[in-house]
Amino acid sequence: MTTFHDRQHWDLAAWPEMYDALKGLQSVVFLSPPGLELNMMVFTVSSLAAGCRHCQAHGAYTSHRLGVPIEKVQAIWSFEHSDLFDDRERSALSFALATVTDQESVDWATTYLQPLGWEQGKHVGAADEQRSGPPGS
Repeated sequence: MTTFHDRQHWDLAAWPEMYDALKGLQSVVFLSPPGLELNMMVFTVSSLAAGCRHCQAHGAYTSHRLGVPIEKVQAIWSFEHSDLFDDRERSALSFALATVTDQESVDWATTYLQPLGWEQGKHVGAADEQRSGPPGS
């Protein structure tokens, strides 16, 4: 049996096949065009949209480690109005804010999760952005 030291090392030690698959997925996602630096900033903005502080910290930190100046990392939170981003970057970052929850999932969550405090939040989107069903359907 593997000795538990901390969650990250336990997960990786307990399931190396999962870790290898995760590394492969990360390289496809983050190394694909438009490139690692902008993909990491997109990750950070989508984390802002989702409200995940954990992912925001990882995305911002990794962006800085990749060479994005700290002023630009900080400006990610207001990229729409910052002159530190070009039109291409603003377009990609704007797209990262456009996560829309499909109506089928919203209807289900309203029935089963709303009584527990769930709210749809900011992922409403316009009618023309709605998918007909959940991802993969």
